[in-house]
Amino acid sequence: MGKTDNEPAGVQTVGSRMIGNRSYKIRSDERLIGKRDGWELSELTAWSRDGWLSLRVLDARVDRPKGNGTPRMRVYQIGYNTAQGRVARNLYWWRLTEHWPEVSAWVLEKIKEDTR
Repeated sequence: MGKTDNEPAGVQTVGSRMIGNRSYKIRSDERLIGKRDGWELSELTAWSRDGWLSLRVLDARVDRPKGNGTPRMRVYQIGYNTAQGRVARNLYWWRLTEHWPEVSAWVLEKIKEDTR
């Protein structure tokens, strides 16, 4: 399918998938770490370096709640420092932990399992 401008060198778009009413690219460097109840956790290996993992959490639930104060976000991009054993503090992580604490706990569990 080809490379787009925001992808690192050597990374190709190898497909796409519909989640909700939007199309999301599948990248050649995407490594699935886990799935749970309609959520997916993947590493984007081309962006992972210097002890940091670049991770993407997708909310792929078909019957996700509408309204009720939860964000409409479907993609959360987070970083994890393997040396320090911590998640980078950013808006994505804050929103995930604030609105989906059980999912953020699962994400941490899966990252720790994966990096052992």
